[in-house]
Amino acid sequence: IMFSGRMIPRKGLETLIATLPKLTSTNRDWVLWIEGDGPKLGEYQELARELGVINKCRFVGFCQFDIHGWLMCASDIVVVPSIEDSWGIIVDEGLQLGKLVISSDAVGSGCDRVQSGVNGYIFPAGDVDKLGQVMTKIINDDKLRIKVSKLAISNSKTIIPRDNAR
Repeated sequence: IMFSGRMIPRKGLETLIATLPKLTSTNRDWVLWIEGDGPKLGEYQELARELGVINKCRFVGFCQFDIHGWLMCASDIVVVPSIEDSWGIIVDEGLQLGKLVISSDAVGSGCDRVQSGVNGYIFPAGDVDKLGQVMTKIINDDKLRIKVSKLAISNSKTIIPRDNAR
């Protein structure tokens, strides 16, 4: 599982970390790669410790594009839990790489690019319970995860200058 973003409240990492204890019922082993840096980094690490999920979290800090690309390729699921995000390029990156993207409904690119239940999932921003349900479902069901991931790449939009002019 991968999160990439600045360590600030509007990126919603607190929601994602608070969801992790709900994933104890999954029948698969998993790890959350947390890429990014910012003023809340220490607080998010402490929250993961308090919730007993620090051993499932890999805080890797800010990464240059080559490491970012490696993390994206190595992940099966990309979670974009933002509370407020006008676009969110990570949604496009995930879909184009055939990753199952879970986005909050506060991410512009998620609302534009993800058809919930078809090529990814949309959940209400800040809703720990709903995010936990979706994540548990897709972690436990390999066939569903693979099916949705294949639709993610086949349905990803490529925007060209003509599209912008229109």
